[in-house]
Amino acid sequence: MKLKNRQRMVSTLLQPILMVGCATAVLAQSFAVFDVPNASQTQVAEINSAGAVTGSASFDNLSHGFVRDANGDFTLFTAGVRDTNPQSINYDGDVVGSYFPGLAGVVSGFVRGRDGTLTLFDPPGGRYSYPHSINYGGDVVGRTEVGFGFPGPSYGFVRDRNGNFTLFSAPGIGPVPGEPIIGTSASSVNDRGEIAGYFTDGTLGKDRGFVRDLTGKITVFDAPNASATYAFMINYRGTVAGNFSDSTQANKSRGFMRDPDGSITIFDAPNASSTTVSSINYAGNVAGHFDDMTQGGNTRGFIRDRDGTVTVFDAPDSLSTTASSVNDRGDIAGSFTDSTQGGKTRGFVRLAPIKPTQWTGLGGILPGKVAVAGNGDGRLQAFAAGVHNGLWTIAQTVHNGAWSDWQNLGGAMNGDPAVGVNADGRLEVFAMGSDNSLWHIWQTSAGGPWSNWERIGGTMTSNPAVATNADGRLEVFALGADHVLWHIWQASPNGTWSEWNSLGGTISSNPAVAVNDDGRLEVFVYGAGSTLWHIWQTSAGGSWSNWASLGGSMTGDPAPILNREGRLEVFARGNDSQLWEIAQTSPSGPWSDWSSLGGTLTSDPAVIANSDGHLEAFARGADNALWHLAQTNPGAGWSDWASLGGVLAHGVSTGLNFDGRVVALVAGGDQSLWLLEQGAPGFWNRVLVSSKRSDC
Repeated sequence: MKLKNRQRMVSTLLQPILMVGCATAVLAQSFAVFDVPNASQTQVAEINSAGAVTGSASFDNLSHGFVRDANGDFTLFTAGVRDTNPQSINYDGDVVGSYFPGLAGVVSGFVRGRDGTLTLFDPPGGRYSYPHSINYGGDVVGRTEVGFGFPGPSYGFVRDRNGNFTLFSAPGIGPVPGEPIIGTSASSVNDRGEIAGYFTDGTLGKDRGFVRDLTGKITVFDAPNASATYAFMINYRGTVAGNFSDSTQANKSRGFMRDPDGSITIFDAPNASSTTVSSINYAGNVAGHFDDMTQGGNTRGFIRDRDGTVTVFDAPDSLSTTASSVNDRGDIAGSFTDSTQGGKTRGFVRLAPIKPTQWTGLGGILPGKVAVAGNGDGRLQAFAAGVHNGLWTIAQTVHNGAWSDWQNLGGAMNGDPAVGVNADGRLEVFAMGSDNSLWHIWQTSAGGPWSNWERIGGTMTSNPAVATNADGRLEVFALGADHVLWHIWQASPNGTWSEWNSLGGTISSNPAVAVNDDGRLEVFVYGAGSTLWHIWQTSAGGSWSNWASLGGSMTGDPAPILNREGRLEVFARGNDSQLWEIAQTSPSGPWSDWSSLGGTLTSDPAVIANSDGHLEAFARGADNALWHLAQTNPGAGWSDWASLGGVLAHGVSTGLNFDGRVVALVAGGDQSLWLLEQGAPGFWNRVLVSSKRSDC
């Protein structure tokens, strides 16, 4: 049932703006308040990065599921004869939750596809099944109780996109005297398939958190001084957010974040007697609610950014505000009781502002292409050949922040640099020296100072390409004097280097390398007849295949990337100056035919995955401006080309801010470095004319 929402508010803020126009002001923060039409209560569960909200609505003491799309239109649905309770919605709009099928003592799960198709399920042996989360790939996780006792022993479960189930228990599971048997509960699954949750440890007599990786390995953790730890959400980077009971503060409920390295940050909302964490997004911003001791214990919403700044908010006319979810753009969805409507529960979306997009000049003199990488602390850093062909670098002073002055790292380069990230987080830059051999320079500590230049050797006739093997070893590829592909690699992560080895081939471009979903490196080059050729590791870190042709008729250098579905895609400028694309049809699988994405390119393309997974391609157009097009959803079709303005001397390089906003870096018409970044993750606002030089 599709319903129009008469209370739609500021819905245009939820749409990406691709067209370029006159300057606009920074969009102010605002709320969209809504009710499911004719519902007595509206309870919000989650908002996805496309701006769609799911939850439950009450009609005559029965709950129905709903989806509110980014335009404010509602779709109602039921999964069974009784209550339907959605819990999670992925980027595609697939919804997962639980329902009562009408049988005594039974709760079952459902998946509702974007097209409205309902799939009802129970894990094997499950009697009470509570799905909690669904990722982009369609993997569902949750908790199921087995047997006929209540409460009975429970297991975490994973239901993959094909309907196959895996049940698992965290180590040490067992009953705690005097407490219900919680067992294992899988709370959240990210788009990489990593799972966070909690379980009852019968040995220690308390609830504990866990992370389950792709291999099924479970890492158990406790927050400091915790009598109980509950991991509720895991983001794409693997950072977990949740609550714990602090034994040193009378078991007060407090919030925590656990980074992938195991470090834990504890926090409280201001003046909170109790802090409840609901959600964490790509940038590490945590949303939730708390009881405010200064306002008689009223429940209020909060958002805590990665730097620790907490912003408190209340929905309009709210007696109580509960923040349920934050998406990658920073929009927060939740529910509140409205003081003007007799305490009725209503839904809200607190809309994140989208900053205006503005070209910013960063100075320097750049004869070539920029290489970009992220430091371990999230700061982007750019490298380029500068005056007298030395290596120059510039970096953000804080993640998502302003940029430093240029630093001269010396050397004598004969081409463009390539940058890799060591297993310990140190950046390492590779370049062809004036003697045509490979040279490198590296950070002596992650994010720290730089070594002296060191010669690796070889005889190169191309720019190098670098990638990280599955075990953390860097590997470098370059065209030799004999016009075949050569490679050299670290013997161990962060370690010394092997000898050069030939991979053969007949090559007419710089090599480009990408990493398959299973960790195998794959190299792409143009060969005889300007066709695309590739060669790949037959196992992660192992031996290499023979060369194989993928056809096409291309110019410049290819741009490969791994998409969110785990398939490699290669983008290339055709001899007709259009953008062409070819992709694996399945992860690590065979390849499609070439397809044209149009445009008129005068540079090689640059391609990046946005924080939500949709790909975006950039290139210089016939007018020397920066042009781009993007997938409408991850793995979906493409938008039309749109101009982002500027005057480019040659190509474009891209990076991803720590908060998920794409950054484009170009050499402008003045040969200096210019920057353009999204106003919010996945969204380009209207481009402002820079107050600096007007030639970029």
